[in-house]
Amino acid sequence: MKLEKAKTMCTAVQKMVFEKLYGDGHEANTFAYAEQRETVRRDGIRVLSDVVYSDAYPNSVMDIWYPAEEKSNHRTMVYFHGGGMLFGDKASGDPLAKTKDILGLLEAIVKAGFTAVSVNYVFAPEYTFPSQLFQMDQALDYLRKNQQRLGLNMNQITLGGSSAGANLTGIYAAALSNPEYSEKIGLKPCVTMQDIHSIMLDEPVAGIHGSNEVLEAMLQTWADEEDMENSERGILIDFPEWIKDAYPDAWLIASNQENEFYATVCRIKERLNAAKIRNELFYVPRNEDDLAHGFMTKYEINQNASDCLHGMLDFISAK
Repeated sequence: MKLEKAKTMCTAVQKMVFEKLYGDGHEANTFAYAEQRETVRRDGIRVLSDVVYSDAYPNSVMDIWYPAEEKSNHRTMVYFHGGGMLFGDKASGDPLAKTKDILGLLEAIVKAGFTAVSVNYVFAPEYTFPSQLFQMDQALDYLRKNQQRLGLNMNQITLGGSSAGANLTGIYAAALSNPEYSEKIGLKPCVTMQDIHSIMLDEPVAGIHGSNEVLEAMLQTWADEEDMENSERGILIDFPEWIKDAYPDAWLIASNQENEFYATVCRIKERLNAAKIRNELFYVPRNEDDLAHGFMTKYEINQNASDCLHGMLDFISAK
């Protein structure tokens, strides 16, 4: 697709989504944040909302979910929502996903004994690759530097994301483990491979060329490139190609309604298997169940979604 057509289409969809969710006049990228607040739920889970982690980019806020049982040694999972790099939120997730919001997922992670951090970031086309990666690193740096004040354990953390957030997580993990890749992006990660226990990649998509017009338009708009196969940014966004001999242990997820997600995680799994890196792929063929994009959030009503969630929690809990 021509780049201008892709950007026009994505901008129109972004405008429609923001107007539907927030009404007229809501900016996709803003420094106007709600006031930080703390809430204690009936089940004892404590949520610190709208924590500002940087002043370098708009949308630099996060929510921190604490387990009901007060301990300083709960491991931490840092989560990045989906939304095609065009929209999405730390509390509601991807508004175009065919499943419910991510609050239930964050709750399940916390009830499994983790502190969960859900992070917002900037959107294309105003902010293109690699802005979100720099912002991701700023969030991690804030958590690392303020872990004592915030009551966090930032040793052996898990990074996770869904859809666009899975792309960010996958790229960041590749940059951590491949110095050539991080140098080309211009990213100097504030954490090391030794700080990462594992990652969760819930349906990333990369390296698709002409197979899905909507997904490709989103990637083109994020990259600000028309030729995703041969342009510098297009090549860098195709992160499975940059996975070498090192990479964090990875739990991989694919739905079965769009082939592009499954194709991407299969490429990742092939690379990880070749490097003998611990990984598991959760995928159910469509003739066994119809699982939409973001299906894991339906864990309360779908057995396969429940199996995926609990398998993921077991994987990231392993010693």
